[in-house]
Amino acid sequence: MKQKVIGIGNDFRSDDAAGLLVARKLKELYPDFDIIESDGNGVDLLSIFQEYDKVIIIDAAIADNPEDVGQIREIK
Repeated sequence: MKQKVIGIGNDFRSDDAAGLLVARKLKELYPDFDIIESDGNGVDLLSIFQEYDKVIIIDAAIADNPEDVGQIREIK
């Protein structure tokens, strides 16, 4: 099964770099894993989704509801 981890974010907006920071740490800890960084460009992501059986996306968002903080969502 082909799997990829994508950390999404923007280094220039420090409040939006969480996905990138996690991806960088995962690369250090697991150098054999297929991990990339992305700015979240939809066209680029679509091509990745077509090439892999499973894609794990790490991103951050502002939650209006405190119960949504830290949620993990599965999209099929």
